[in-house]
Amino acid sequence: MAARREAQAADLVVVNHHLFCADLALTDEGFGEILSGADCFILDEAHQLPEVAAGFFGVLVSGRQLLDLARNTELEYRREAGDAPELPERAAGLRLAAQDLRLCLGEGDRRGPWQDLIGDPESVRALAALVRRLQSLAQGLQALEGRGKGLDPCFGRAHEHAARMELLTAPVAADQVRWFGIQDRGLRLHQTPFEVAAVFRQQFERRCSAWVFTSALQAFRKPTRYRRGDDRPLG
Repeated sequence: MAARREAQAADLVVVNHHLFCADLALTDEGFGEILSGADCFILDEAHQLPEVAAGFFGVLVSGRQLLDLARNTELEYRREAGDAPELPERAAGLRLAAQDLRLCLGEGDRRGPWQDLIGDPESVRALAALVRRLQSLAQGLQALEGRGKGLDPCFGRAHEHAARMELLTAPVAADQVRWFGIQDRGLRLHQTPFEVAAVFRQQFERRCSAWVFTSALQAFRKPTRYRRGDDRPLG
């Protein structure tokens, strides 16, 4: 909150692409607005923006998020809900389901199209089990809502991840692409838009600001040379 107040009071704010896109995404959800009062946005290295923005305006569920949720749930259970033994069982089930899906996707580091995942019966079963386990944990946490300050955030995270998994297992929209990534023991399930032009168009229309996009990506191309007083290029 202190950083937000300082940013809103400053004449010049410098952020990276990730924070910029995070603020746009949070603004769409009713939060954010760190950069809301800017009169001008200057985006350097603009050629990198589409890839960064696609990650923020898509859907992502990672194995690490799910394992962290299971671990935090078990920790908060011991602090606040020792009389609900089914809760750590549901958390352990989620952990095993996430690990099983990761194992089904093979070894090595790679990105793969969603068709590779749904084309393998074992992976399909593991994905369905992961969805069930996540929903089960969310239901268990919901039944204990209000029991403690630590459990309630776990329920919020479980509910959010379950909603994202529901999107990831529904038919994919024509303007979206769905894929997965694996690295070491990590797993990431993605759905990203083909393009983010519409997102930025909405921002242009929403804000009465000037926008400048700069990039030196083409700086190493051989410049076109002209003879003085002649508009024909020399080659």
